[in-house]
Amino acid sequence: MDRSPRSLVSIDLGAVRHNVAFMRSRTAAGTRFMAAVKADAYGHGAVPVARAVLDAGGYGLAVATAEEAVELRDAGITAPVLVMGPLYGLDQLVEMARRDVEVAVVSPDVGEMLAHLPSVGTPLRVHVKIDTGMNRQGLYPGREFETFLDTVRVARNVKVVGVMTHFANAAAEPNLVAQQLQRFYLLCGTRARHLSAGVGARGQQRGHRTLPRVALRYGALRHRHSWDVALSGGRAR
Repeated sequence: MDRSPRSLVSIDLGAVRHNVAFMRSRTAAGTRFMAAVKADAYGHGAVPVARAVLDAGGYGLAVATAEEAVELRDAGITAPVLVMGPLYGLDQLVEMARRDVEVAVVSPDVGEMLAHLPSVGTPLRVHVKIDTGMNRQGLYPGREFETFLDTVRVARNVKVVGVMTHFANAAAEPNLVAQQLQRFYLLCGTRARHLSAGVGARGQQRGHRTLPRVALRYGALRHRHSWDVALSGGRAR
């Protein structure tokens, strides 16, 4: 007999496009918008959600793993893709360079592998993550960061295109956000800057970043005037 589905999830891609356009309208001119579509867009379909984001004017897409980046490239998506999580071998770095995927340097181990990256015809574009207070991923200011700079100065097949950090508790601890920003700007120079952690892409941080990474929230809107957006029909206002 036929199996009856016990549940059905309907994704309104029109709502995704609306929400991306709304958030882009709240950022400064010249700011590029990157949406996090990791974990299969949190179970909502990485490829269709990614296409909806790009249709609405999104600049690029962020994922957690090399495999997720490959899925987007295999689907024909040519927009910038950034792998935010760690890569675990030189072969993965080579594959990302071949597929024109950008990667985040989130640990000294990843930084050390860059010194051994062979040429694949185009430099691997990397974003260095600085741990300014989250204490989860990133290079610590000081020796770790300086060692990374020494590596990329002589690495011919690597190009640094961005500097990034992550707020520890952006909504509840504004003083800590200010401290993290101060540490960040002491190191980041003039490369593309991007911040992550909800409020970091809006409100008081307006004007402080050139590439906010926004993870589209899945579920009901919690606040009427919020950036928490719903992909299943809900729209930001």
